[in-house]
Amino acid sequence: MWGNNEGFGGDFDGGADAGGGGGFMNTTSQFGTPGGAKKERRTQNILSTTIRTIQECQEDTFTVDGMEINMVCLVGIIRSVDISSTKISYVLHDHTGLIDVLRYPDGDAEETNANEALAEGVYAKVYGPVRSHQEKRHIIGFRVEQIEDPNWITTHILEVIHQNLKLKKLADGSMGNGNVPILANSSIMSGPSVPGGSGNSDKDLVYSIIARGANSDIGMSKMAIKSALQGRLTGDKVDRLMEELSSDGSIYTTVDDEHFMAIESN
Repeated sequence: MWGNNEGFGGDFDGGADAGGGGGFMNTTSQFGTPGGAKKERRTQNILSTTIRTIQECQEDTFTVDGMEINMVCLVGIIRSVDISSTKISYVLHDHTGLIDVLRYPDGDAEETNANEALAEGVYAKVYGPVRSHQEKRHIIGFRVEQIEDPNWITTHILEVIHQNLKLKKLADGSMGNGNVPILANSSIMSGPSVPGGSGNSDKDLVYSIIARGANSDIGMSKMAIKSALQGRLTGDKVDRLMEELSSDGSIYTTVDDEHFMAIESN
């Protein structure tokens, strides 16, 4: 597809040389350490990056320019597929490196997983957190989708390069500590249900409200979410379900801890 032996090699490699980064919300949190040690910054949102950037990171957690990244977006070619009764394992290649992507679909039937799996040789977009096992990094694929339009590849490359520059400005402190314009990942597609399926109708309902209700880059406030669900779910239950959605990476905070977006927001 689209000459995938060469694909987007040259320019994409250049983006990786720059360190990679894109499609992220630039809100950060700072955590103090005993004795006034250096503070660690973390972004809880999605970063478009490259496999080489992930593999070359020497930290225990995935960091870019000193900022810990919670979720990444990758684009590449699926080089191999392995299907079992519990998961689908892909090897993704983006012309900067190779990485394993593990996808855990609903159900436990190998036949069901085979029907959901993408084929070898197609371009795919992957969303998920970076994990490590036995000193080898891999991606938990919350969402793995085939790319039908080559323009999405170009968009991803531009996001990697552009957002790398933004990360460097944040690292240098040149953008200040206040609220600054936010860039959401432009290629996230909308969807009403929790990625991977939660099997919990109340949880799906909360997710759907956040996914459909976030009509700006700052997302939807917790107060607005509770208001939309008033009469259906108690405030305490909404808090608990939102905590679960945040823990599994389905939703994330934006400008502060009270505003949220879904990974598949409109």
